[in-house]
Amino acid sequence: MTVGRAVADGRLPLPLVVVTILAVAAGLVPMMVFGNRTALLVGTAGVILASVFIAIRHPRICWLLAVASLPVTMAWSISASGVSISVPLEILAGALAPSLLLTLFHDPHSIRRLLLHPLSMALGFQFAWMTGATVFSADPVVSAKALAVRVVYLTVFYIGGFLFLDRTRTGHDTDPLRITTMTVLFLAIPTTLWALASHAPFGFARKESYEIAQPFFLNHTEYATVLVVWLCLSMGLRETAQKRHRALLIPLVILLLAAVLTSGARSAWIALVAALVTLVVLRFRPDPWKTAAVAALLGLAFGVSTVGLSSRSPDNRAPSGQTIAQIPTQGSLFALDLLGDESSTERLNRWHSAIRMLRDRPLFGFGPSTYERTYGTYQQHQQLTRVSTFRGDRGGAHSEFMTVAAEQGLGGVLSLVAVVILGLRSGVRSARYAATSRDHWWAAAWTAAFVALVVSSCFNSLLELDKTAPLFWLAAAVLVSLDTNQRLTPTRK
Repeated sequence: MTVGRAVADGRLPLPLVVVTILAVAAGLVPMMVFGNRTALLVGTAGVILASVFIAIRHPRICWLLAVASLPVTMAWSISASGVSISVPLEILAGALAPSLLLTLFHDPHSIRRLLLHPLSMALGFQFAWMTGATVFSADPVVSAKALAVRVVYLTVFYIGGFLFLDRTRTGHDTDPLRITTMTVLFLAIPTTLWALASHAPFGFARKESYEIAQPFFLNHTEYATVLVVWLCLSMGLRETAQKRHRALLIPLVILLLAAVLTSGARSAWIALVAALVTLVVLRFRPDPWKTAAVAALLGLAFGVSTVGLSSRSPDNRAPSGQTIAQIPTQGSLFALDLLGDESSTERLNRWHSAIRMLRDRPLFGFGPSTYERTYGTYQQHQQLTRVSTFRGDRGGAHSEFMTVAAEQGLGGVLSLVAVVILGLRSGVRSARYAATSRDHWWAAAWTAAFVALVVSSCFNSLLELDKTAPLFWLAAAVLVSLDTNQRLTPTRK
């Protein structure tokens, strides 16, 4: 019995269960007994060794574990001992990456179809440009680390995702896409309930929403974006489930929708609208005109926001000045002051700084992951807010496109736009030419999730965060897999 069939049937191999229990014991028992830094190192080493063992013996199940662990890659603080338990995704994914690379030599046909896809070619160009930006970086060490993390993410979640989903390898007796979707949603309910329980004592006030999802998510924007992705996938899971099971998924959809609306993240609300419009458009198997409408939606979300904020002249103020605009509902749940509050004006400051950085280094930029440490000197006094800083310790450019422009130059941002367009094209084409209703809904759900991540990235830097970047590359892998698989299926509905 294959590993894929074992997972589909709900039966895990006994060695995997034993190794998992040992890994938990190696990581937690010494910490509970000793509560010191040595025990932390021992536990971390145990988790890494266990991950490597599982990756070698059962790479598909290890890949599913890496996907399922996305919401719990965090830092736990133990007040009694003063020790912080950190579980970075880079370590878990890095342990799996070598095993996935080895599988490439055993599946030349699959990897050839992946590499020849237009989206993969755009990713190859983007990675090559990112490498060039690293070579000419203002801080080569920091940029090299960012490049290494990108290698791990692409290997595990893009290449690994395609290999797991490829029907020519898994056969038609399993449903790897359903397994993948359920794995992504595995911790959606407990994580969402945790955040809602943390937020409820404050009456779901927006000003108290920034840290409600800690320690799972650092801020409400990251958390709310993942909620929108979960919502899209849960809707796809409901439509592809058997009729007697669909009613059971309605509470999950309602829970996630309520969590998004109470998260206080305006960018996630915009992403939710874009995702829902995408689902509605793709529901009717769009023709090219409707495809252009979805693309126009993305351009509208980014263009209106950028032009609107950029054309607004911030008031001349010192960092200790008053806020630009005060409205009576500023502390309420649905305060939609998109242009007047301090968060928005600080975004304007960061975006203008990124544009000035791009003008200084238009070809390769300042190098990956250098914006936060560099933009301080590019700020102008009249655009500063109370949350502005020259020390580079309060976040990045708050826009993935602006971040890439400043760090990787024009080639970097153009390659990112190409990846977005080709990913959307793959999703729309997969939904239009799906051979079955199930594939159609999977394509619609994952395309909507992809759109949500892209729209939210217009207002936040998400492609380097360990909660959102893997979902973006995994969504790209799913769309490429659906696109290539429907080409292999001669019958179209």
